[in-house]
Amino acid sequence: MVKSNIFSEYKGAFTELFVCTQLQGTDIPVYYYTAENSRIEIDFAVQLDSSVYPVEVKAEENLQSKSMKTFIQKHPELTGLRLSMKPWISQGWLECIPLYAFREELIRKNNRQDEV
Repeated sequence: MVKSNIFSEYKGAFTELFVCTQLQGTDIPVYYYTAENSRIEIDFAVQLDSSVYPVEVKAEENLQSKSMKTFIQKHPELTGLRLSMKPWISQGWLECIPLYAFREELIRKNNRQDEV
């Protein structure tokens, strides 16, 4: 048996790929954001009707969101979404959604936007 750390080393990339592929089957536009001359990186940005949500994907229960916090401080009109292994938590500026439920939650938010 060959030991490999591939899943632990690349779990963040695998999780981002999972999120991206799950969103491909929806009508939700998905974008990537990075600022020139900045270390800020937002994993995705999704558009739900006329609202844009920056999205951060975490493979575990890590609650560190330096890029997201900095981004929201520069754009206080937005609410960030963090997808992780943590349960639902709303911090006002950031809504945490469990990975197992994010696709249905974003579809629900998108449909709710259509009703408004």
